[in-house]
Amino acid sequence: MMKNFPEISCGQKIHQKEALLPISIVLLFFIFSLRSFPAMAEFTINTTFSDNMVLQREKPVSVWGTGDPGVKVALKLGTQTKTAMVKKDGHWNINLDPMPSGGPYRIMVEAGSRVVTFENVMVGEVWLCSGQSNMQLTTRDVSDSEEEIQKAADYPDIRLYLVPKFGANQPLQNVNASWKICSPATVGNFSALAYFFGRELKNNPSLKNIPMGLIDSSFGGTTVEAWMSTETLTTRFPREDLRDSFFGFKPSSMYNGMIASLVPYQIRGFLWYQGESNCERPEQYGRLFPGLIESWREAWKQPEMPFLFVQLPNYAENFDGLHYTWLRGIQHQVAQKVPGTGMAVTIDTDDGYDSHPKNKRDPALRLALIARSKVYGEDIPWSGPVYKSHEMVGSIVKISFDYVDKGLVNKNCGPLRGFAMAGEDGQFWNTDASIEGNQVLLSHPRVPYPRYVRYAWEGNPHADLYNTAGLPAAPFRTDSFPLDDLEIYLVPASRTVTTSLYDVLIDGNSWVLSLKVKGEEFLEPMHSSGMPACFFPSIWGPARLLNIQELGPRVLYAEMETASILFEFHEDRMIWTLQNKTDSDLSYNIIFSKGVTFVKTKDDQIHELPFQGNDESTTWFHGQSALRIEGNGSLRFPFSKDIANQTWEMLLKPKDKKQIKLSARSMTDIEWKQIENYRKEQHSKQ
Repeated sequence: MMKNFPEISCGQKIHQKEALLPISIVLLFFIFSLRSFPAMAEFTINTTFSDNMVLQREKPVSVWGTGDPGVKVALKLGTQTKTAMVKKDGHWNINLDPMPSGGPYRIMVEAGSRVVTFENVMVGEVWLCSGQSNMQLTTRDVSDSEEEIQKAADYPDIRLYLVPKFGANQPLQNVNASWKICSPATVGNFSALAYFFGRELKNNPSLKNIPMGLIDSSFGGTTVEAWMSTETLTTRFPREDLRDSFFGFKPSSMYNGMIASLVPYQIRGFLWYQGESNCERPEQYGRLFPGLIESWREAWKQPEMPFLFVQLPNYAENFDGLHYTWLRGIQHQVAQKVPGTGMAVTIDTDDGYDSHPKNKRDPALRLALIARSKVYGEDIPWSGPVYKSHEMVGSIVKISFDYVDKGLVNKNCGPLRGFAMAGEDGQFWNTDASIEGNQVLLSHPRVPYPRYVRYAWEGNPHADLYNTAGLPAAPFRTDSFPLDDLEIYLVPASRTVTTSLYDVLIDGNSWVLSLKVKGEEFLEPMHSSGMPACFFPSIWGPARLLNIQELGPRVLYAEMETASILFEFHEDRMIWTLQNKTDSDLSYNIIFSKGVTFVKTKDDQIHELPFQGNDESTTWFHGQSALRIEGNGSLRFPFSKDIANQTWEMLLKPKDKKQIKLSARSMTDIEWKQIENYRKEQHSKQ
């Protein structure tokens, strides 16, 4: 028989050796067998309950399971002894009175001749952490992982419950999981974001002595609808709003396999990091995400339970960054409209080229700040600046913000970047802004009558606005243009330079899309090659130089962190000055259109036809138009199998600066005859 417990008052903190009595190995095997084998299935306790668990403090706690109908179940924890009868449907439930934090405790559950005990039980704070891959990303996969894993030894009062990654067609009552003490041996496979969040709370003096329970229920590649119950989806949403997840999991499958067994385990609130798999359907997400929040609160029967989530981070447009832009806007709307929510802005936590940023400490810190303020009642800054209102004063826009703390801050040493403005035509222009008091002032010479404003409304934007607490401003827009108008984000609008000899089209990425001399197109159309004609290539695709300035009439300067280009346009010529800002080689490429003939020229005469190789001066002919290029470049075979035409490349060494001089003219009669003879010879050979 099991020995009687010493009486333990709930909330009294005692030494583990005093609370945990020795139990024989045979009895331990018998007890655990009760929960493991089908033969003992007439009496079970939900698998969320195990040794080392954390029960939520200061709230009624439900303990439940199954058994033979009519059997009496008794539960003892400290001074509390509660009983219940197994109902006709085979289920039982016992509610414990609210308890202050403390432990370790022992729980004993008796049903007839069956006795189950749980050891090393703590009472504290419990958070359910869910979502897709960025919540799933483990501690061993983040920055400085070895150091972070070793720190886990300092937090034995953090307990970890990892839900097995499993989708199901029907709600599961139990899963194969148990609570673990946070340690270097256990934290490596656990959600880094969840662990860092719990650690940040424990580092706060007011929560230092409070045990922390973290439930990691996350699965990469899953949509938001995968985490909602079948009943919620079928009664509230049309079928066309729903999609399968990346790995083929159906809607509701994650709820069935990874959430249902947790309900109604008492918790303080939810952490959520998801949206990537819904980013191409932002309008539907605007309906589904609030539905998820409401349905989970209903499942736990707590309509105001805290729901804290991470806004999607910065991500380059040439991946899914454009879609991220719009989904971030939806997330911001949810944070503003749904009570009891809090959003951690992460637009500045990564370089924007990794869909799974390895920096999970900053998002966790910001979530912890929200929890400390909105959940635990601390008087601390928890949000960066949030758009409040704006007013037009002539051609100037004045924007006011909430949550400025002690004032607005420009984190950039130069101009305040990230803002764009538009008039009634909806053409947005990047504009440098300035801070005056708790307002931001905007103006642009191309927008004399401003109507709309956007901030950080790009996939991987410059976002310089913070408050004195060091928290970034949330992206926002004041317009209501349709979400499917995906090209509206390109800022500023494309520019066309026209002279009597040539026309040049440059878009908002500083890509030269068209160069016509006397009506003849010399550049490969973007829709044909799949990329712009003139650009700096990078491993991420054509580099986007989004920071564009007009330095004067027909003078345009564009830059990014790695490169810059200065365009100067004259009546019959152009000068493009290219600069490599990096410590490695960088090239600039020009893809020619079909029908362009390349020749080597000397003293304005054709010297070699056709020409392949390096030279200071080359002339391109198309139709009866000519374009002479002067610069240390070379003709070479295409760098992509999808490009049929030749490419001219200028190589820039580290920190190098070079010029390309382009002169436009009509072809001379002599040149015309030589080119025609060459083309006839090539045709006869074919």
